[in-house]
Amino acid sequence: MQHTQQSSSQLMKKEIASILNVSPAQIDEHNNIDRFSLNSSAIVSLVGMLEDELDAQLSPSLFFEYPTIAEASKHLEAELLTNNQKATA
Repeated sequence: MQHTQQSSSQLMKKEIASILNVSPAQIDEHNNIDRFSLNSSAIVSLVGMLEDELDAQLSPSLFFEYPTIAEASKHLEAELLTNNQKATA
């Protein structure tokens, strides 16, 4: 399945909202992930969920390198595009 930056962002917002028991609409993708008060276990779980949903291997430090949902989503889409291009070459 081809994912867009928006769908990656929506996946992250949905999972964070689920962890925090709030609506995804309450999650601002431009806020630093630290602002959501997620512990390291929750962040690792989030990365694992993204790996499953996107069928990709991701760095556990994704949100340390790209600290907002918007930044992480942009990075993921670039990585997925690169990987898809390599696979079809």
